[in-house]
Amino acid sequence: MNRKLINNNTSRQCYTYKIPGKWRATSESALLQSEDGRAFVGVLLISAIELKDYEGRDFVTRASHRTAENYEKSVGRPLVNVKLEPFQSLRAGTMKWSASIWNERAEQSQELLVSKIFAEVAPGWVAQLTVNGTSDDDGLSRRILATLGTTSHPYCYWPFIHQYIPGIP
Repeated sequence: MNRKLINNNTSRQCYTYKIPGKWRATSESALLQSEDGRAFVGVLLISAIELKDYEGRDFVTRASHRTAENYEKSVGRPLVNVKLEPFQSLRAGTMKWSASIWNERAEQSQELLVSKIFAEVAPGWVAQLTVNGTSDDDGLSRRILATLGTTSHPYCYWPFIHQYIPGIP
């Protein structure tokens, strides 16, 4: 079963994508959790304006630097083994960012691996995909990227929604 998801925030770039399986919303915007609670999927679009203070030759690189900075702020220490590597997908220029975070609790250290997929999806907009805990994170990322669409229509997807779901104000 493929589910079509629509982000219809008219103050940003609106987008839609398809995802197989059953997912539920979380308290974090644009993040879904699998019904069994083991996997997470998130799609976030980042604008060129949000990336203006980050270094990099392109928006994808800048977005990866933004993500690294956000992780470092949240954990309070530098990341290790940070990589930005090409990622095979239907979208040219797609990159996979990964890093290690050392989690220290109760005198135990544990390495946590984090990763994101970045792709420019519209002029001045980069998609950041988080796919974690599935049986094939990279494969699901590719499927989402293949169906990810955007619109610059001033009403986003409201005309489509009104056409197929009558009665929504």
